[in-house]
Amino acid sequence: MIGMAYFFRNVNSIDELKEKTASAMAEKKRLQKYRVLEKICLNEEEYVNFQNSFIKTYAFINNITFKLTMNSSAEYLCALVLASGFKYGILVNSSGHSYARTVAIIELGEDYGI
Repeated sequence: MIGMAYFFRNVNSIDELKEKTASAMAEKKRLQKYRVLEKICLNEEEYVNFQNSFIKTYAFINNITFKLTMNSSAEYLCALVLASGFKYGILVNSSGHSYARTVAIIELGEDYGI
């Protein structure tokens, strides 16, 4: 799955990510290309914990961090982290780190298989 989103580095929480995204949209900043390589489905508690601390180390990121880079087409290669019952997911590009170093928020729909 490919698309365009606003990515930010070293964001602490979902609230900060939403604020940065809203600001980027208002300022009509440039969207960046992404390609989802992995889909990670968490339970509700895990997802809420993840959203409260993107900069914490997570095994589900560490296990695939070697894939989450940028390709030669300047696309963020990402994992889509989501949970049932939420209308949005978090794109994660770790760039070799075990935490969500670069993140974006996207609305979920039928294309995401949930």
